[in-house]
Amino acid sequence: MRINRSILYLLLCAVGCSVLHAQGKLQLDEPTDTGYLKIDLQIPNSIAGQIHEPLRSGSGIPVNAMKISGEPVEVEEMKTRGKSSAFFYRKSFNVQLKDAYSFKGPGGKKKMKHFYLLAQAMDTHYFRNHFAFSMMRELGVADFYFQYAELSINGHSEGIYLVIERPYDVALRDQDAPVVYRRLESRRIDKEKSGKKVPKSLVKKSKKAFLSIPDFCHNLTGDALYDSLSSHLDLDDYFSWLAFNYWAMNGDYTDEVCYYIQPDHRPLRFGIVPWDFDDLLTQAPHEGMDLRNRRLGDALIYSSEDLLDRTIAADSVVYGHYLEHFRAIFPKMTDPRYLQMLFNRIYLELAPFYANPDNYTISSHDREATDPESMKRNFGKVYAFLLKRSEEIKAELGLD
Repeated sequence: MRINRSILYLLLCAVGCSVLHAQGKLQLDEPTDTGYLKIDLQIPNSIAGQIHEPLRSGSGIPVNAMKISGEPVEVEEMKTRGKSSAFFYRKSFNVQLKDAYSFKGPGGKKKMKHFYLLAQAMDTHYFRNHFAFSMMRELGVADFYFQYAELSINGHSEGIYLVIERPYDVALRDQDAPVVYRRLESRRIDKEKSGKKVPKSLVKKSKKAFLSIPDFCHNLTGDALYDSLSSHLDLDDYFSWLAFNYWAMNGDYTDEVCYYIQPDHRPLRFGIVPWDFDDLLTQAPHEGMDLRNRRLGDALIYSSEDLLDRTIAADSVVYGHYLEHFRAIFPKMTDPRYLQMLFNRIYLELAPFYANPDNYTISSHDREATDPESMKRNFGKVYAFLLKRSEEIKAELGLD
C-alpha cells in the first residue's frame, strides 16, 4: 500500500507542479449567477441601537419579523453567540425557528429549524471557515450544511454572514448520535447533549468512555495505547483533522471539536465534528511557538494544548500510525487541481455579495477590513502559500 500511495502521490504532484508552473497563479472565473441568499430581520429600534455594542454571548434578541429569501418565517428564539465575537461590532446569532425552513444553496438543500448566523468578524475575507468545512467534507470527517448570506437588520446591511448547521445537529441529527460532547481539553467538557429518549445508562456509559481517554494517555504506551485509543475514538477522522490543522496552520482548535457516539459502532466509539476555523494560517498556535516547540519538538502537529495530541506526538507507535495516515490523505488534501477548483468555487459564491458596497464597507469593524480587490488578492496569496506549504510538508513526510 505504501508503494501504491507513493506512486499516486508522485503522479499527482507532477501534474500539480506543472499546473503551478504553467499558471503561476490562481485562476478565478467571473461569476455569472449574481443572486444570493438574503435574510431580513426586524427588531425593536431600541435593541437595534444597542446591537453593535459589546453584548454577552447568549443575550436574547426580540424579533418582530424575519424573512429568508423574501419568505416570512417565525422566530421562536434568537440569541447572540460566541464568547469572542460578542465583542465585535457585527454579532453572530443562534437562531431557532418555529418550523424548519428549507435552505437551498450551492451545497444542496437542508431543512433546519436551528442554525447559526456567523458574522465571520474574525474570518479574514470570509474565506477560512468555508474552506475548512469544505475540506472536512472532502476528507470524510464531517459534513456541515453552510452557505453565505446577506443579513440586514431593520433595512440596513450587516454584511456577509455564513448560515451554518450547528455542530451538535451534525452529530445528533445527521449521524443519529445518541450523545455528543464539546471538548475543552483533556477531561474538561464544555457542553453535552443527548438525543430524545436516550437511556440515562447510555449517557453515563458515554461520559465514562470519554473521560477514560486521558487515562489511556497517562497509563499506556505503544500498541496497547494505540489499540485502546482506536477502540474509543475514530482515529482516522481524528488524524485527518490533526493533519489538516498542521497543514493549514490552525492557531486555535483544541476546544473546537465535538465528540459523538457513533451509533453503528460496537463497542462504543466516538467520532468527531470539528468546528470554528477562524484562526487558519496563523504563525503560531494559541499557546505560542516556544511552548509548542518545547512540548512537541519537530512533530507534525500544530498545537500542543491538548493531552491527547501531546501523547500522539510522544508515542512512537501512535505517531507512526498518524504519519502513515497523513501520507495517505496528503495527495487528496493538497492536490493543486482540487485546490484550484475549491478556491474558484468559494470565490464564485462570495463575489456576488461584493457588488453591494454595504456588504463589505461594514467590515472596517472586523478583525481585518475587506473589499473586492483585497478579497481576490487574498485568494491568490492563500493558494500560493498552501502550495508552498505542501512542498515543505511533503519533505517532512519523506515523500520526495
